[in-house]
Amino acid sequence: MERLGALKGTSQKTSTRTRSGVTHSMPLRIVIYVVGVLLLSIGVVFTTRSDLGASTFNAIPLVISDATHLVTLGQACIIIYALDVVIQVVVFRRLTTRMVLQIPFAFAFGMLVDVVDFALASDLFPMFHDPDWVMGAVMLVLGLFATGVGVSMVMNMNFVPNPPDGCTQAVWAREVAQRCHSLLRCLCSWNAAYGPNLWCGYRHGCRGVLYW
Repeated sequence: MERLGALKGTSQKTSTRTRSGVTHSMPLRIVIYVVGVLLLSIGVVFTTRSDLGASTFNAIPLVISDATHLVTLGQACIIIYALDVVIQVVVFRRLTTRMVLQIPFAFAFGMLVDVVDFALASDLFPMFHDPDWVMGAVMLVLGLFATGVGVSMVMNMNFVPNPPDGCTQAVWAREVAQRCHSLLRCLCSWNAAYGPNLWCGYRHGCRGVLYW
C-alpha cells in the first residue's frame, strides 16, 4: 500500500509538472503562439501564390488584391479580418476584449503576410516565381501544412484567435446553442404532452404503454 501510494504521488507530481511546464508555462505559450502566427502567414502566402487555389478564408483577400491592384494581399487580409470581427459582434451581440484584441492582431498579421509575400517575390527565392505545376503543388502542400499547424498552435494557446477562426467559432457556437435550444423545447413539449400519460401507465403497472 505504501509503495502504491508513493507511485501515485510520483505520477501526480509528474503530471502536474508536465501540465505546468507545457500548458501553463507563459513564456513557452507565447513562443508557440508567435511561431503559430508566423506559420499561418507563411501558409497564407504559399497557398495563394501557388496558382493552384486558395483556402476559403484567403480566397476573398486574394481576389480583392489581384482584381483591384489597390491593396496588397496583407491589406486585403486586414479588411476581411475586420469584417470577421464585426460578424462576431453581431452574432454575440456584444463587444468583448477578446474581439477587440483581434483588431491589432489583424493589422500585425496583415503586415506579416506582406513581409512574407515580399520575401517570396524577391531574388532570394527565384524558384517560387511563376511556379509550374510541380512547384505549385509543392507550394500548395507546404502552405496547407503550415496553415494547419499554425492554426492549431494559435488556437490551442487560447490567447487571441485569428479573426477567421474566431468568426467560425462564433457561428458554430450560435448554431449549437440554437440546436440545443430547439432540442430542449422539443423535449419539454413532449414531456408536457405525454408525461402524464406515461406516469399514469406506470402507476397502473403498464410501464412503457402510452395512453392516447
